[in-house]
Amino acid sequence: MRPATTPVPHAPNAELLPSAVQLPGGGTTIFPHHRVVAFYGAAGVPGLGVLGKGAPTSAAAKLLTQAHAYARFGRPILPAFELIATVVQHEPGASGTYSVHASGTEIGRHLAAARRIHTLLILDIQPGYRSFARGALLREISRATRHRARPRLGMEHESR
Repeated sequence: MRPATTPVPHAPNAELLPSAVQLPGGGTTIFPHHRVVAFYGAAGVPGLGVLGKGAPTSAAAKLLTQAHAYARFGRPILPAFELIATVVQHEPGASGTYSVHASGTEIGRHLAAARRIHTLLILDIQPGYRSFARGALLREISRATRHRARPRLGMEHESR
């Protein structure tokens, strides 16, 4: 079942985005109530973080161990994977956007591992030289989130 859609104030072209879904453990708001403990990276690129080293299932087990170490500090812990879904590049590439996209298969593998441990998958979108004007951000998010109908998927974008 897809989450309900809600108009987003001041959104370009009055686009509709999915409304909030329940977080693992309940609620719809992350901050300030939770402490997020995340592993970051780009699939298959060890130099860009933990998620680039090995299989997502292996990272999931390590994430739970790491997150548990923060439990004594008061706030509920919310473990997360932050996967770089669009990686900025130093060359323009075929698209001319100076960015490369993670495959839907790779995103799906990380989503499956995150779902198995009841945590978040945050997709990091690095736009490169692409402008996010005129709906380009929404198109980029749509491309990266084919699995969006499933809960526990968050999005973050970095701009230059």
